[in-house]
Amino acid sequence: ALRVQGSTTVDVDDNEFWSNVSADDSGALMANGCTTVGVSGNLFSLNDAAEYGGAAVFLNLTTLTLQGNTYNSNQANYAGAVWITNVADTLEEHGSYCANEATLGDGGALMITEASSSSVWTNNVFNENTSNRFGGGVYVSNHDISFYNNHFLANDAATAGGALYLTNADF
Repeated sequence: ALRVQGSTTVDVDDNEFWSNVSADDSGALMANGCTTVGVSGNLFSLNDAAEYGGAAVFLNLTTLTLQGNTYNSNQANYAGAVWITNVADTLEEHGSYCANEATLGDGGALMITEASSSSVWTNNVFNENTSNRFGGGVYVSNHDISFYNNHFLANDAATAGGALYLTNADF
């Protein structure tokens, strides 16, 4: 639906992304190589990507701020709703991740990999997300991450980490 590459500042606010499909990564939104990306008040529902990030993919960014977004029933082979990779600083507040699915691999709702700094996740809900391997709710690899006042309910991973799976990550 929307792909942004190499921009300085990107704001995506108060939109609805429904039933978008990608034969590769990101069913609805992709931001790559941008400096500052803000995504707030959006609804991502029933989006599908063949590879990573059923709803959204964020890669090679300096700063990513996610606030008050809802991710329902998105799916991808990996990172059912959102894939974040190689992003220096991430802040996520008041997000809702419900019934997203990683059909082949890790991160039912969310997959975070290869970041140079850290992420702070506050007041989010992860409910009934599933993965076929690790991290039914969240999968984190090679990244420093902090979680404050988040709720993990009925997430399921086929191998390990129903709510959270962290590998080579500081928590």
